[in-house]
Amino acid sequence: MSSKAFLKISSIANGESKRKEEEILSLLNSNLSDKETTIFYLSAVLKQPILPVKHIISKFIDLIETSSLSEFTRQQYYNELITLFTPPTSNVNLALLKIILNLSTILESQKNLDEANELLKSLQIESYAQDFKDLIEFNKFKIELNSRIANNACLVKKYEEAESFLVRISPILQEFKDPEYKEFLRGTYNIYAKVMTNVGKWLDVSSRLYHTKDETFDQLVIKLLIFAPSTTYKRTLLETIKDPLNSRILTKVSDTPLFAVFNKMFDERLVFYEDFREVLRYVIKNNEFELPNLYLTEELSRAIIENNLIAASKIYETITIENFIDILRIDKSFVEEVIADMIREDRLDALIDDITGFIQFNVKKVQKDTLYNWKLHIVESCTLLDQVAQEFKDV
Repeated sequence: MSSKAFLKISSIANGESKRKEEEILSLLNSNLSDKETTIFYLSAVLKQPILPVKHIISKFIDLIETSSLSEFTRQQYYNELITLFTPPTSNVNLALLKIILNLSTILESQKNLDEANELLKSLQIESYAQDFKDLIEFNKFKIELNSRIANNACLVKKYEEAESFLVRISPILQEFKDPEYKEFLRGTYNIYAKVMTNVGKWLDVSSRLYHTKDETFDQLVIKLLIFAPSTTYKRTLLETIKDPLNSRILTKVSDTPLFAVFNKMFDERLVFYEDFREVLRYVIKNNEFELPNLYLTEELSRAIIENNLIAASKIYETITIENFIDILRIDKSFVEEVIADMIREDRLDALIDDITGFIQFNVKKVQKDTLYNWKLHIVESCTLLDQVAQEFKDV
């Protein structure tokens, strides 16, 4: 059959017809249900340098995808064509790209996400640049491809891998600041938010979504910022959002429990158990990324404890751990862990007295003031001694 296929294709290639491409595609289409014969024809096409091989092969892949062939048959076709086109040449590069994208879609529908990702990761992206109209279209393709891989990895809980593919396209995203790309990028930013919340990078994703200026993310920006650890940059973002120029953002949460807690964090005031409970209920009910309830509880608890430690340090010099725990009714060991983390990361000036059970705030400041006062005392004493010595000398 292979020799017959070669002769058939050769006769068309060497004939006088001006519609060689159409004739070959028609031949391939008419034999589509006979996979073995069609593969022989395709092999023969690849051996005809006088034919527009690249266009024929690429259009044939489109024929397969739009045909009435079953998913199983299309999957078989694609697997055999990958073998046929490997190692790839410039003539089959575009077709191979389409095959991998189509086959990975089938695998995704079958929930074979790891296998789909292995296929997608096999693409040598830069080799396809010439097949796109311009650099913008090529970069859009890179964004879509890496977002797709990241989403698949996230679905199988490979969050670090997902993050790595989003990091790859981070510089490219900065090139799409024009409002006309807002809708195009929305899907990628949703995937970014899903991945980053799963790895606890609340502040990173809140900031990224804020800078998109996409109003559909306004409420999410506030929610994620509440979950973020207490840092200088969180303080900056709180102040930025509170600015009257950004009043639009806060109006999106004005009728939710998020509003009160955001304002307390901005004012560095204590958040009490009732507010904590209401916010937790709200985020569990509106859990767009399907995060585990226990994870949400722990992360929100940590964020509120950190806020309350900062707030308490503005009011008290010392407070018992028991009294502090009563504010949120949270396990003592967890509170002590958060305090230790903040002290170690130099985000809280405090220490825990294990004997008395007190949290002492502004320790470094007190020590600094004590040392400063001691220094003044020494200087004053030395001055007096100099004066006495001078008086003895004069006598």
